[in-house]
Amino acid sequence: MNTPDTTSGYVGIGIVGLIIVGQSTTPTVKDARYINCFKQKVDGDTYITKRPGWGDSMTPAAGQKGNDIIVWTGQGSKIMSAFGTTNSTLYDSAVSKGAITGEVTGFEETFVGTQATLLMSSTDSTGWYYDTAVGVATKIADAQFPGNAGYTLAGKFAAMEEGFNCIMTSDGKVWASDSGSVTAWTANSYGTADAYPDQGIGCVRFKSLLMAFGTASCEFYQNAGLTPFPLQRVKSMTQKVGCVHARTIATIGDNVFWAGSTDKGGLQIFHYDGTLTPISTPFVNSILILAGSTNISLSICRFYGLTFVLVKAGATTMAYCVEEKFWHEWNSTTPLWTSVVGVSIGGTQVNYAVSNVSTSGKVFIMNQASLVFTDSGAAYTATVQTSERSEGTNRTKF
Repeated sequence: MNTPDTTSGYVGIGIVGLIIVGQSTTPTVKDARYINCFKQKVDGDTYITKRPGWGDSMTPAAGQKGNDIIVWTGQGSKIMSAFGTTNSTLYDSAVSKGAITGEVTGFEETFVGTQATLLMSSTDSTGWYYDTAVGVATKIADAQFPGNAGYTLAGKFAAMEEGFNCIMTSDGKVWASDSGSVTAWTANSYGTADAYPDQGIGCVRFKSLLMAFGTASCEFYQNAGLTPFPLQRVKSMTQKVGCVHARTIATIGDNVFWAGSTDKGGLQIFHYDGTLTPISTPFVNSILILAGSTNISLSICRFYGLTFVLVKAGATTMAYCVEEKFWHEWNSTTPLWTSVVGVSIGGTQVNYAVSNVSTSGKVFIMNQASLVFTDSGAAYTATVQTSERSEGTNRTKF
């Protein structure tokens, strides 16, 4: 049964932090809930571990919400971010590198020759790039770039190893830039992802392949050396599982996660590493449906040597520990993890994040060499609610 608030007590010390067990905010729910903490097995024993919090790293744009962030590895792990409500401004740490029209929908890094270059897609279907030689965010001006030619961009850029930079449009076309360029585009350099009659959502690189997501399918392309569009669809790899929004696609290594649905409807979280696997539970799926597809975003965070897929669905964030295959909840006064990136600095894992809820204009940090257990100074509580009855018994517990 659920215990009264006054009987909540310390159960012990987990791997990190004190864990408090007691009444949850929804005491009528009988299923187990783990809020701001997760289960971890070590040598056959199970521990409860409190999640780390987020400190303040820098304030590039006070009063603005965050759009996206990237650790630019091609430029010595620079922290590049975008902030803005109607139009975005690009920042190198806290230094402005110019404004774009529309809001940044995603970053991608590539090389043009030996020049490290950052690509940005925008809500107004324009494309932008930045490099240290130019020194300011610059619009892709080619009239044959799909966004300039009247097409609606879907998702962000995907940089392929052969020097092609790809982007999708809402009509299901996959476009490729001229080889070794971000500014030169050819009018008919595209292929149509038409295995199923659905709309384009976005594309992402998977190993040497390109994954092109539609609302009801996922298709794969490989470089076949063709002209003018160099890619060719790998028909045998097509999956009849779609994606609901480009913001719900997240990658780490050779793993792709996204929110999507089958042809029978519903919403689920999927994982692809060469094999398609649905990983969300019915409870998580119900949260996704209630939140609505446009209010869902995915990001990935690593700490304690573990990988976490953060599924922000409206006001709720469900977090999936990949190694433990365990779902739990994150909550805070203000969710600070809309977009998360990570980098190893001097042997220490450091995560950075921006929030599209907070208007503080801050980049937030989780440094494993100096962990905090507040979110931008605001305390949060780790709560465990066990299931009503012990498995295999009729004994109630608290």
